[in-house]
Amino acid sequence: MMLFWRQGYEPTSMSDLGRAMGLNAPSIYAAFGNKEGLFLRVLDRYVKARTPGLEHLLEAASSAEEAVRGLLMRAAKGFTLPGRPPGCLVVLAAARVSPEARVIQRKLRHRRRRREELVQARIQQGIDAGELPVGTRAGPLAKFYSTVFQGMALQAADGASRAELEAVVEEAMAAWPKKSALL
Repeated sequence: MMLFWRQGYEPTSMSDLGRAMGLNAPSIYAAFGNKEGLFLRVLDRYVKARTPGLEHLLEAASSAEEAVRGLLMRAAKGFTLPGRPPGCLVVLAAARVSPEARVIQRKLRHRRRRREELVQARIQQGIDAGELPVGTRAGPLAKFYSTVFQGMALQAADGASRAELEAVVEEAMAAWPKKSALL
């Protein structure tokens, strides 16, 4: 996982994988079929380890705004943890996959959309509860904050610190729709 996270799917060779796993290429092929099969297993493991925490964070927040802020702050921390590659495997891998790797592209796109759908559902709950102004649209708002999330992953890969990413979160949250004080 760490090798794919650091290098990306295509730049990681079978010999890189063999050295990292302590296996020869025939053993890797026997266990996973091919590099694509191994990457898809890695991707599933990565997402399964993070999705319950994301779902809990979104559900436990007292408001949609708190949920989105929590997601982004958690990302700022997670993207910059020592001992791990910076950023997000799902976001960074997407930036490093050629059109020839269509299965990988589709799987990564599905994972990114799934996270966005979870955020959109939580924003819609906030709209339904009257937390956001009339006319707020959950889809575009979720896409905006998903774009911020993805940008933060790329910034982390470029060396942005946790404090820098947290400052990005604060600026992004300043764009959160506010109910008018006149109501």
